[in-house]
Amino acid sequence: MAQSGALPKSNRVLISDRDFGSIGRLLGLIAVLAFALGVAVKLSWLHRTVDLKGNQAAWDAYYYHVPQINEFITHGFRPDYTNFIAMTPGLHLLYANIARGFGITSFAYDSGLLFAIHSLWMVAYLALNMFIIRKVYERNATGLIIVLPLLASAYPIYSWVWTTTDLPATVLYLIAIAIEFRTWRETNRLIVYTALGAVGVLLRQHYGFLAAVPAGILVANAIVHRTPLDLRRLVIYLLPVLPAIAILGYFVSIWHGLVPPDQAYHFAPFSEPVSLAHVLGFTGLLGFPFAISLWRLLTQSEVPPRQNPSAHPLVGDNRTAIRILVAAMVCGLVAVVTLPLNPSIEAGRYGSMLWTIETKLPSQLLRDAYLWGAISFGTAIWMAVATLCWRQREAIPAVVLFTMYVGTLLIQEFCFQRYVEEPILLTLAVFIVWQARLPKVETMIWGVCFGGYMLLGWIKLFQGFGGFGP
Repeated sequence: MAQSGALPKSNRVLISDRDFGSIGRLLGLIAVLAFALGVAVKLSWLHRTVDLKGNQAAWDAYYYHVPQINEFITHGFRPDYTNFIAMTPGLHLLYANIARGFGITSFAYDSGLLFAIHSLWMVAYLALNMFIIRKVYERNATGLIIVLPLLASAYPIYSWVWTTTDLPATVLYLIAIAIEFRTWRETNRLIVYTALGAVGVLLRQHYGFLAAVPAGILVANAIVHRTPLDLRRLVIYLLPVLPAIAILGYFVSIWHGLVPPDQAYHFAPFSEPVSLAHVLGFTGLLGFPFAISLWRLLTQSEVPPRQNPSAHPLVGDNRTAIRILVAAMVCGLVAVVTLPLNPSIEAGRYGSMLWTIETKLPSQLLRDAYLWGAISFGTAIWMAVATLCWRQREAIPAVVLFTMYVGTLLIQEFCFQRYVEEPILLTLAVFIVWQARLPKVETMIWGVCFGGYMLLGWIKLFQGFGGFGP
């Protein structure tokens, strides 16, 4: 499939082979440095006591993920296996089989050998990020700045240093984005998504949605292009979902539900759209640099068409941005009035920076005003993204992927920061830099904000804390 966001040749920035070589070496150096820093974090904690209550990743590895691996090492897989986790155990079975092959009887939660095996995911994570950055740079010479928001989240590093499934899940998410940067024959593309969805559902139940990404992009393109949906192609594009459904169906048959019986409290199907409010609110907290760039894109005098060069350019003005702000404020008010947004460990609303700040405010009025502002700001950011996609008749695959992913979050009750931080940063950074070059002032703001956020994350890593929370 051709890149959905491909520019006409005349609009491309001409970059010499020498520039590409320099950028490639720079990205390689960044990847090696990030890997070395992660190894340094692991080494610094090999002989130190970790405060499990202050480090969610270490807690999860100690009480859930590594015990599940050891269960499979000892007893193998059987339909009535002892479950420590609420997810499908594909990763845990893989590691258990590797251990049994080498005669290993069990892993400690902070095992250096397990860390070495798990490091393959970090290699893939860094390689995919560098690939995405390189592709954006090919289109936009100022795109190198996205290295900061793409690597600003510390959660993938936590999931590497202390073995959990967050890092592998992020890798699968990145693969889905990377696929859309390549030109594939339609059949090959669907085969790749079939495999991706099958692996995804083995890793986490809801990651089977990756198999439906081609269908999602097809529907999104029909919407933004204002054309009828090709139902025959839709059926074909949904075929990759079948293996993922079959795998999930097997686990449902042995669990008698979407989660193991002992973990059923994790399952809250569409009971409250609080997960969506959390995504919007956290975007509002993290999205100030993105909002500045989106305002410029919305209000610039001319927005060049992307996929349809013959279309007339559409004019942007302040009125569009103001309408979005007003609509977003109404949405934020509705969310605050109608949804249970108070921090609650029992309800899964804890740990995230959104909830942590809320607990620090002294009165209910201030807490409501804070939530209203954060959710409204985040809503405005995503409404701006949708408006630009509609205006430019271009469904950016990264945005479609993010929309589908957020939908999957509604089937469980936990509103954790680690579920949304990386996808938000990735989607908005790629989307904005894909549109146009960043002015120097915006580039500086991105650098200061996301560079500072990254620095804070690394400091907390060496201190052993679990970021701002789960």
